[in-house]
Amino acid sequence: MVLHIGCDAFVPLSSVVAVLDVASRPDLVSELSPPSCGGHEVRSIGKGAVKSVVVTASGGRCVFFLSPISAQTLRKRAEGGLAKMR
Repeated sequence: MVLHIGCDAFVPLSSVVAVLDVASRPDLVSELSPPSCGGHEVRSIGKGAVKSVVVTASGGRCVFFLSPISAQTLRKRAEGGLAKMR
């Protein structure tokens, strides 16, 4: 299963480590600037305001996706995908 995280971006549900709500932590996006993210990749999805950060891990590497979709909506989508897998 995949999770649609905004625009035309999808990630495998099995690689999602966390979905973080930017509204509850406004400084989060600035903390993910290249020098402070430990060499991991940061990708911006779309041109709208960032509402959540989707953290994925694959092959020992993390990717932080800056998503315009709220963490609550992504959670509902993920739960729906997991229910289908059962």
